Amino acid sequence: MFVSKGLLSTVLILFSALFLETFAIKDLVLNNFHGEFTLADAKANIDTETAYLENCTLTAYPLSLFSIMVNVRKLTVKNTKLIQPMDPTIYSSGRNLEELSISNNELNEYPLSNFRNTTFKIVKIHAQPHVKIITEDFARGTKGLKYFECTECQIDIIEDGAFNSLEKLEVLNLHKNSISKLTDKTFSPLKSLKRLNLAQNKLSKFTTNIIKQSTKLESIDLSDNPLKELNLLDANQVLPNLKTVSIIRTQIPEAVIEEHKQKTKIRFITIEDDQIKA
Repeated sequence: MFVSKGLLSTVLILFSALFLETFAIKDLVLNNFHGEFTLADAKANIDTETAYLENCTLTAYPLSLFSIMVNVRKLTVKNTKLIQPMDPTIYSSGRNLEELSISNNELNEYPLSNFRNTTFKIVKIHAQPHVKIITEDFARGTKGLKYFECTECQIDIIEDGAFNSLEKLEVLNLHKNSISKLTDKTFSPLKSLKRLNLAQNKLSKFTTNIIKQSTKLESIDLSDNPLKELNLLDANQVLPNLKTVSIIRTQIPEAVIEEHKQKTKIRFITIEDDQIKA
């Protein structure tokens, strides 16, 4: 009888473990949540793989949150107010984080240095005016990043060396900021870059020197810049993969555009065309 009970207990334990594994909550969705996300909450959601927050007010949350919620791969935060100061280890504490999307949140600060030593492959930041500057080595140690988007973030400065260690980055979208100056060092670490979106900034000049290290580049969007000076005449040699450059609503003289069409194989888009948009 004792053996039977022991055998039955073992079966029940195994069945329970299988049941929990099969039906564990993989998605955490918080809509209109107001209050503290506690340590107990984090532990209760340890199996979460996708976390989605919208229209929330978080008064506090555990430090190194994703060292507790270790299985989270994708995090989306929209229209949310964060009362507690940003934990600088919030992203680096997670060993499985792959994708982040944040937009229109009310934060005390949002330093891009929080992206150092993370496992992200995709980062999308929208309408976070605290960013302003892309600092040197902002993503140091985040070597797997392939897609970085920072739009409507009032960026006016990109420091030299900002993109150091991002050799795998393929898409860079900095649409709708206030960038007015680029140097030949700005994008030099981006050896794998394929798409570059600089539309709706304040650039007046753009040349191959700025992007000559990104030899895999296929498309550039320069639309809606006060662009008067363009020199990509050596692109056939320097950027052999460059196919399209959008210069919609710029101030480049027609003669300059025509010369580029004759001397390069690039397709220059001067009217509305969605194919170039990154």
